[in-house]
Amino acid sequence: MKALLIIVTFLSFLQTDNKVSELYGDWKLERIEINDEVLVPTKREYYLYFSEDWITYNFECNRCQTMDFSIQNNSIRINTIACTERGCGGRIDTISNYINYSGAYIIQNDQLIISNTESIIYLNRALESIPPKPHNFLRRSKD
Repeated sequence: MKALLIIVTFLSFLQTDNKVSELYGDWKLERIEINDEVLVPTKREYYLYFSEDWITYNFECNRCQTMDFSIQNNSIRINTIACTERGCGGRIDTISNYINYSGAYIIQNDQLIISNTESIIYLNRALESIPPKPHNFLRRSKD
């Protein structure tokens, strides 16, 4: 696992032609690798959405959003995030404990790979999804 993490991180530095705009749109979580374990979603689908102004994703039955992020040098950094806090009725999926979308990233053939010190996250470009709308308090003013 550590060797793979080092390789993905190294490749992200070599692949400097990733344009930030290639991240824009919907991504579907396929799996998370932690040490020698592979976790896949079992109780629900997880989506991550990027735009120029905000990032949003579902976390169990809740939704998380932020405008406090940066994407530079093939690295995503999410600083603060706001999430709804409703009960999910016992549908908790183990994989949700390991969702952390900050880290070095590469995009290869419609697959987004994010690596950080905790895990390697694999997402595929979503063919269909309904982009969640940001809450009003997260919208940037266009002055």
